[in-house]
Amino acid sequence: MPRNGAGVYSLINNTWFPPTNGVLATSTDWNTFIVDIQNALTQSVSSDGQTAFTGNLPMGNNKITGLANGTAATDAAAFGQVVQIVGQCQLVKSGANLVLLPYNGNKLFINGVLCTVPQAGVSLAPGALAAATVYNIYAVATGTTVTSLEASVTARATDVTYGNQIKSGDPTRALVGKARTTGTTTWSDTDIERSVISWFNRRPIRIYNSTPGGNITASPTPVGIVAQAFFLCWGDAPVPASFVGSVSNNGANNICYSGLGFDTSTAFSHAAVQFQAYANGANGPATGGSTFIPSEGFHFIVMLGAVSAGTGTWAANIEFSGVIQG
Repeated sequence: MPRNGAGVYSLINNTWFPPTNGVLATSTDWNTFIVDIQNALTQSVSSDGQTAFTGNLPMGNNKITGLANGTAATDAAAFGQVVQIVGQCQLVKSGANLVLLPYNGNKLFINGVLCTVPQAGVSLAPGALAAATVYNIYAVATGTTVTSLEASVTARATDVTYGNQIKSGDPTRALVGKARTTGTTTWSDTDIERSVISWFNRRPIRIYNSTPGGNITASPTPVGIVAQAFFLCWGDAPVPASFVGSVSNNGANNICYSGLGFDTSTAFSHAAVQFQAYANGANGPATGGSTFIPSEGFHFIVMLGAVSAGTGTWAANIEFSGVIQG
């Protein structure tokens, strides 16, 4: 008899089954019985792949496990092939702490599981960490919920199974950002010290510094005109920076050089802007800029000045700014 619609097969009843003492099975009943079993077996799936399905295969909320990666357009794909590396979150500084907040959703992929970032976020205080140190920030989950952040000097790496960024050697730690403690072991995210950047959902962030008064130098080699601005970056995006202001020299025909130093306070990192004074005290432009390609890590930019002779005076409120992604 055919299966009952729920996949259950019942043996056919006749003189062969169920057996009864003293009752002989007939050849007709035996043949009917065997044919029925043959038909039922034909409906079954062969484990060596001989059988082609003739209908849909409902799984009843069960998994197909041990599936190999698909290689053809008509193959089923294993979870590891199609999983989306989701990072619906953003690392920011909030108050004294770092906080991982939901952003355009609340899912974060950690070690093959889509975990939930709590609506209130997950915080990390800097108190127990070393001062003036760059840390990678990793998210940690309990079950399917992100429950904590870990600051570690261990480098990030690409997970060999899923391809997302993890703590090297530990796929249970998913990279969510980078941060540097100050010399007093606090987190900083200001114009002059951008020391918190997010791995996911990066946004443009300004770096900026200015001087409230004139800065004077008679140095023929570059010296600082505006103090440094520090920043972290991922090393996969350019950092444009510019400066603006004016300068004068106390000697006619003397040249004032203005420019930016990238990770140096003693040399121009690009062709410096030149102003040649046509008269004693004449003002001219100290305006220009450049684009830098930094490596991943902690850097600084500073505005520098120098003169060919005499004394240069850079006007009040001279400033420089740049943009990082983080």
